[in-house]
Amino acid sequence: MSEQTGERVLQSVGVDVAKHEVVVGERDDRGRVRTRTLANGRSALEAYMAALAQSGFTGPVVVESTGFWHWPTVFAAQAAGVDAHLINPLMPAKHRKGDVRLCKTDPADAALLAHMGVTEPNLPKPCRLSRTQVRLRQLLNLQKQLERLIQSQQAVLRAHREAAELAGVAPAAALTELQAQLTGLRQQRHSVQAEIQRCAETMAEPQRVTAVAGLPGVSTALARVLTGLLDPAAPSANSWVAFVGLDVSVHRSGQKVGRSRLTKRGHSFMRKRLFQAAWGAMIHSPVVRRYYERLRQLGRSYVEALLIIARKLVRGAYALVQNPEQPVDEQRLFAVKT
Repeated sequence: MSEQTGERVLQSVGVDVAKHEVVVGERDDRGRVRTRTLANGRSALEAYMAALAQSGFTGPVVVESTGFWHWPTVFAAQAAGVDAHLINPLMPAKHRKGDVRLCKTDPADAALLAHMGVTEPNLPKPCRLSRTQVRLRQLLNLQKQLERLIQSQQAVLRAHREAAELAGVAPAAALTELQAQLTGLRQQRHSVQAEIQRCAETMAEPQRVTAVAGLPGVSTALARVLTGLLDPAAPSANSWVAFVGLDVSVHRSGQKVGRSRLTKRGHSFMRKRLFQAAWGAMIHSPVVRRYYERLRQLGRSYVEALLIIARKLVRGAYALVQNPEQPVDEQRLFAVKT
């Protein structure tokens, strides 16, 4: 495969990923796209990316994030020295709406991603995540799913026991088995939490962990995960805030000002942990408590106030990761404006 065949110069590559195969769309300098199908496996993808690099290709490889199935493509591109841009599925969905034919096939999606490599002005920077970082993300996702299962099982047990008590009948025998399953899920959650900490310890720099753990409400365990999960090379603290879904969507048009809401587009597990950290900071830090009370006086609800504090903690963590030697200045971070 060569980047230039006759007058054809390859500009961008789009990769539509499924569990067992990927469809690759190659856009040339005339806007034409040629597609091909590859197995979604290391050998096929590494061979393709290596050939792409050897051809002299320097353009973007645009990959849509699809659960876990996109990582072989991303890692193959990294190994070959090709820039792989991992994008949120919302981005191609926006472009797809502009197609009057509303075509939705794997080759069409690959072609769309290839076009985005040339036309999309807000293409994210190339993905540089290591396998350890990806493993940490998968462990956090597994813990989130376990917590949902535990909450669901608890609700089922509680509802059936209350129903049996109200009716004056014996609870179903199956509830005993459900209780045993619930105990097993809790043990699995504990094991995953321990594995998360071991994984985070291998990634985090001790100086950064110590600095971030100095923030009110932030434990050493949370500091390890924060510094291991979030990208220290992010251009600003806003990127960290958006990654955990604590950024706010604004709705304004002319004289109309709509209600602002959390986007909740980011990492829901970390958002929950940061909310808990904000609550702990409000309880144990007089400075944060005074800031919280001021927010309440200004009409903020309990949840709104804690989310604002959580956002402050993320911004503080970003600053400390950039310069771990600086002290934590709670008075400045949680300054009460009069």
